[in-house]
Amino acid sequence: MDVTCILDTPIPVQVIFPSSSRMENTEAAYVASSGMGAITSCILQICESGDEIIASRTIYGGTYAFLKNFLPKLGIKTHFIDITKINQVKALVNSKTKMVYCETISNPLLEIADIPALASITKKHLSNLLLTIHSRLWLSRQLNWGPIL
Repeated sequence: MDVTCILDTPIPVQVIFPSSSRMENTEAAYVASSGMGAITSCILQICESGDEIIASRTIYGGTYAFLKNFLPKLGIKTHFIDITKINQVKALVNSKTKMVYCETISNPLLEIADIPALASITKKHLSNLLLTIHSRLWLSRQLNWGPIL
């Protein structure tokens, strides 16, 4: 039986994936062994050389280091901004932008992004722009706000 470990408790994937999906009101769900595992696999599946990311300047240090130090080696550029200033996001969106990245509540400064406003920006560019949120909140149902990963 395939298992995944959450808080050192083996939970069958046949249980955790559909349960998470139902709780978050999504079509599907994926659980990773760590936040960085989820974040890096997500970004590397969506972005390629020449793409750009707009990211909050106040995110988890490991994520910041990945975006700032590793992705440029792959030709992916990240713009770090104050994600609470929606006009800054709008000003940076261009044809190369593939992702707007933030956290529900930033770590460590506890800034709160206006997710519905960010979702409205990404909806306008649905063919090539995805709002990606690292959520620490169960049952936040962020998909209800727009096209979000």
